[in-house]
Amino acid sequence: MDWSILLWIPPILLAAIAIVLFLGMVQKGKGVYDSYTEGLDKKEWSMKDSLYIGFAWCATGIDDKCMSPISEIWNRYKHNIYSKILLLYGKYKGSEQMYFVYEANKAALKLLILLLSSLFALMGAVVNHDLSLAYKVDLIGIGAFVGLPFLVDYSLDNKLKERERDLLLQFPNFGSKLVLLLGAGMTVPRSIRKIVAENKEDTVLMRELSEMLRNIEAGAAETAAYEEFARRCHVKEINRFISVLVQSMQKGGQETALTLSLQVQECWNARKDMAKILGQQASTKLVFPLMLMMLSILFMVGGPAVIMFSNM
Repeated sequence: MDWSILLWIPPILLAAIAIVLFLGMVQKGKGVYDSYTEGLDKKEWSMKDSLYIGFAWCATGIDDKCMSPISEIWNRYKHNIYSKILLLYGKYKGSEQMYFVYEANKAALKLLILLLSSLFALMGAVVNHDLSLAYKVDLIGIGAFVGLPFLVDYSLDNKLKERERDLLLQFPNFGSKLVLLLGAGMTVPRSIRKIVAENKEDTVLMRELSEMLRNIEAGAAETAAYEEFARRCHVKEINRFISVLVQSMQKGGQETALTLSLQVQECWNARKDMAKILGQQASTKLVFPLMLMMLSILFMVGGPAVIMFSNM
């Protein structure tokens, strides 16, 4: 008996498990979670058309069961991710729903990778008659299945930095308009409503301001709504601006516009600093393409000369 045939069992078994898991999640989730995916941008959510597979996986709670030995650490980690999702998407999209969508996107991605890698490993081994290839690809697939979700979580930090950068770049213009309207005698909520109504761009700042106005209309205290807005923005210049605004409202008086104008100037200075940093980063990114262009030019100019001299 050729015992080497037993070495085919692990890759075949892994492929079978991947197929059963994938098809099982397809059957369990298809048509059930459509309400969660309505209105999602496919550019942002690459697995939008397959999210129902991820929703079905999340509903099983398999990840939580696997992490039960370190449940305390795992729960802290999940809470940290939830906090980042709340900052990125805010309450206006439903933070719990967006967190569910985010987890489903990761789950669908890792299941698809496990399926494709296991099938590719098995077919590659059969075609090339090389069983070691199957083991190597399967190990890579299992590593991606386990590690990819954490890599996606790590990318949230970059998204948060981009969001804070966008807020810092957008806020000074808003602050200048607000100070101008306050100087003309308008109240703070009315001034903000006017600015939001006249601005037709769908920016991070406008969405946060719209959420703040909705909170006020729903009965929240103005100062509490402003402070919640600053907390969601998570930008120190905006925090200082809102802090000064709230203090001026509590003290009263006619110097609110003058006091805020000083804070607006700080925001403009911070924006200039950010613009310089972005300019330096852009210059750094251009160095490598420029080097490639220079090498190409040297090759085109010097190549014929080298060939000519070598033939002499």
